Amino acid sequence: VVGFARYGCWSMVAIVAATRLVTFATDAVRYWLALSAVGVTLSLLQCSALVVVAFIGAAVVIVPSGPGLSEAAGALLATFVGTPAPPGFVSTATQRIARLVGLALIAGVFMLGPGTPPIDPAAIPDRADIS
Repeated sequence: VVGFARYGCWSMVAIVAATRLVTFATDAVRYWLALSAVGVTLSLLQCSALVVVAFIGAAVVIVPSGPGLSEAAGALLATFVGTPAPPGFVSTATQRIARLVGLALIAGVFMLGPGTPPIDPAAIPDRADIS
């Protein structure tokens, strides 16, 4: 977003900010649903705190974010927002699985698209013709 603002593309800044707000809201709802699935009731505000920590954890590239690390961070943060650690761990794992399934579906849609046409080898000039 800062790069867009530096070059005066304020419409792009607005689009990126709006997209981030929508994804923030959907992530909070996803955490709320995941916690509801394991029998824990939290407010959307508390689930928003889980989204913020997940966002910060994804932004820190020093620590590898493999399976288990973000779930452990979710369990730790769950204790700060008023829920026991085990449901926080399970909800974070459920949220990760839901995100991966969603990304796989989106990737499948793009893979089924028309794609790019194949390159005709006869249309590529020889090196002798380039000079």
